[in-house]
Parts: sequence; C-alpha cells; structure tokens
Amino acid sequence: MGMGPRSTAEYSEYSRVITGWARRNILPLSSGEMAVRPGLREVHARSGSQEFLWGKTVRSDVTGEVWHYIVSRQNTLTVTVDITIYDDDFNEIQHVGVPYGSSTVLDASLSIVGNEILVTGPGFPTHHGYLGGPLWRATEQSLYDPDAVGLAIPRGISVGWAGRAVISDGTALYISDPLRPRAFNPINAQNPPGGYVQSMHVSERGDLYLCCDDGVWRLSYYAATAGYQVLGTWERVNDYRTPSRHATCLSRGRLWGLTERGLRLIDVPAGTEVFLSDPVGPMTVGPRIHSGNFGAEARALPGYRGPIVAAETPEAACVFDDASGSRSWWTYSKTTGFKVRGVLEDQFGREMLLTDLYVLRPAGNHDTGSGTVDGVLVGRLRVQPAQSTTLREVHVATDAPATAVVSVRGTGKTGSVPQSAPVEGTDAWGTAGTESELVGVRVQCKERSDDLYLEVGARGPLSRIGDTISLADAGIGRRRPR
Repeated sequence: MGMGPRSTAEYSEYSRVITGWARRNILPLSSGEMAVRPGLREVHARSGSQEFLWGKTVRSDVTGEVWHYIVSRQNTLTVTVDITIYDDDFNEIQHVGVPYGSSTVLDASLSIVGNEILVTGPGFPTHHGYLGGPLWRATEQSLYDPDAVGLAIPRGISVGWAGRAVISDGTALYISDPLRPRAFNPINAQNPPGGYVQSMHVSERGDLYLCCDDGVWRLSYYAATAGYQVLGTWERVNDYRTPSRHATCLSRGRLWGLTERGLRLIDVPAGTEVFLSDPVGPMTVGPRIHSGNFGAEARALPGYRGPIVAAETPEAACVFDDASGSRSWWTYSKTTGFKVRGVLEDQFGREMLLTDLYVLRPAGNHDTGSGTVDGVLVGRLRVQPAQSTTLREVHVATDAPATAVVSVRGTGKTGSVPQSAPVEGTDAWGTAGTESELVGVRVQCKERSDDLYLEVGARGPLSRIGDTISLADAGIGRRRPR
C-alpha cells in the first residue's frame, strides 16, 4: 500500500507523520530515534515518614569522588529539618538534625567556595563543612578589612560566585569576602536591583544572575575581582517576572524560567516560549497533564539532556532533550513517589531523579516493583467535521518485544508484535538478529468521531517507535450507526 491516500466514498487509507505530537514516557536514543524511556529503578528510599525536599551532588575535582547532600524533613507535628550526606552508593556519612526549622524549609541550596561548602535555606541556620567532611552550624570568619565589623551569617538561598558566597533572604543580597565564605562585610550588602530575589544562578562565564520580581539581572564576574569590595553595575537582561523560588534553572549553560503556559529562555531579551500542557482529550496512559500556571505550581530543574519541569498534581516530570529539540512528560508506574525535587548524578555522571520518596535511576527494563512502561505519542487527526469519520485500523511501527499500544479517545487497544529470528540455512548467524527491525502492527478499532484523538506507541523500555502511522477509516459516517 502506498504512502499517499486511496479513498472512495466508503473507505480510505492514508498515513500521518507523528514526530511533532506530544509525548509521554518517551526518550530519544543516541541515534535520535523515538523510544520508550528506560525503567526507573529505585536506588535509595526514604526512612520512616521522611520526605525528601532538595538534593545536590558534589564532585571532587581532585579525586572524582561524589557526595550527595539531601535535605529532608519528618512529616510530624514538630517540623524537623535533616541534612544528610551520602557517598556514591548512598551509604550515610553524616546526619544533621535541625529541630527548629520553619514552614519555609522547602527552599534549600548549596554553594561551594574553594573546598568549603555552605548548605543554606531561609528556614534553617546556615551549615558549612568541607568536601567529603562533616557539616556543622556555620560561624563567622574574620574580615579582610580589620576596621570593619562583620555581619552575622545570613539565612537564605545561596550560590558560589567568583570565589565568594552570595546569600539572599529575598529582600537583601549579602556577598562574602574573597575565599572567606563566612565573612560578610557590610560594604558588600546590597539592595537587589529588581525587587524581591526569588533565585540566583552563576553562568558558565562566571556572571551572577538574579531572578527577581521585576526582571532578570546580571552582574559581571569582574565586579568581584577588584578587591574585597564588589564594584560593578547590574544589567537588566530580561523583563521576566519570576513567580516563585523554584521557577528557574540553569541547564546546559542556558537560563530557563517557567511561565503560566510553559517554559522559556530568560538569559536573552526575548526567549521563545514552549507550551507544556498535553492536548485536550481523554488519555489511557495516565491523566492529562496541564496547568493554569506552571510558574506557580511546578519547578524547573537542571537535567542531563536539558531542563526538567516537575509537576506535583499530577506527579510527573517533563524531560527536555536539547539535542533533538524534543520533550516528553514522564510518569512513574507507582501512584505516589514521583514529585521530583532535585537531580543527582553518580560517579560516572549518570543522571538520577530525587523525588519526595525515592532516588530513581533511569535504567533497566521496567520500573521498580511494577512492570511495564507504555511510551506513546499523543495527537489529533485532522478530519473534516462533517464526515464523522469511523476509524477502523491503526498501523504503528515498533520493535517492542511484545506489544504495540493504540488508544482512540481514551479507548485503549493493544496489538501483538510479530517476533523474528535468524533463519537456519539462510541468515548469517554472526550478524542476523543483532539489530531488531521495526515491524508494522495492525490494531483494529471501531471509533466514530469528529475529534479523533490518538495515542500510539509501544510497551517496554527502549522499544523504538516509527515516525509514521498508517490509518484506515470507513469514510463519511453521517447517519451511519456507530
């Protein structure tokens, strides 16, 4: 059957390219082909009623060792903040309990100056330590200027910038002396140029970015190199109004910000906005993911391939792949435990997702404790409203080990994938069967609608999905019984 349409008044066959459709549980292979995402394997789980809030991986530039710093709290009437250090295999190195946290403890950050680490947040006292060593409550260091009186170590979010620690409680900005991250001279305390500071980032060039209520502002790296006093002029980069502390991230050298409808670049004057909500329609693979305001309800995180947008209602993560220019919402096969709070990495640089209950590694052929993973592309066929088309068959190409998945307006169907093997006396046994081929699978259906909303894909992690589907309908369906 050719790729072009062949139609009569009662029957037609045609094909559609689906690469531009929305995606669920899809991750491009290194070849760029669409495939079902890997299984999510639990490499670490919470203890008791613990809830993970934030985490970051720190790597030694000398030895290559990694440590995971995770901030959590107990779901009890008395809010307790826990800062825990783990090694690469999640063996606990140190646990610091801070029983006097506040309700704002959901915000946490980590800054590195030299080999010293500060773990900070607006809801708990600043702690400090050294790479691979324990943490303790931070105490002030002496200032470079012997005639100045140092400030108490502030609370708030922090970054390491140009050999200094920068901490902001939102209303003020505190910049430490060079290489003394716990020495804060009043001369370097500033009023933020754009109002309330929601988040801070340091670019690959070393410039400091403030994401504020009134725009995104940049201060050059060289402003911190003239002496212990910071001398420089803030430059407004973008008019983006940061809606929350979790709305921005620096991923692969670019600064992103969440908006009401999606995500856009905010390190340039006019960044293109990417819409994130699923198309409107009934879905089989899970609830439709959408939001009236992603900036207020979701969080942006730096991923290995691109930014990650984490939603909590429903629990899902939109994973961007900058190389292919694609994105896909991921869901977890368990009903809870996929509120993504941070991104960690192992000793080999492989990405792990820190959720409220687990640390998940994208690897394996199924999700931990469950089984199958369905990866689909979601879209709408363009049909003439007057036709009331009856869709009879959908052909999808996949190399899934067993099953192709098709759904028409929320009515799910599956099709068995024919299995192939080397033929004795015909194939060369050294090469045949080493690479599975895409096989066209016919899935029969009987759905009549003016709004043909489809999900097509495959079952099983890393199963490839072809970029074209074939369809057969019964033509004009007006006055025809369904």
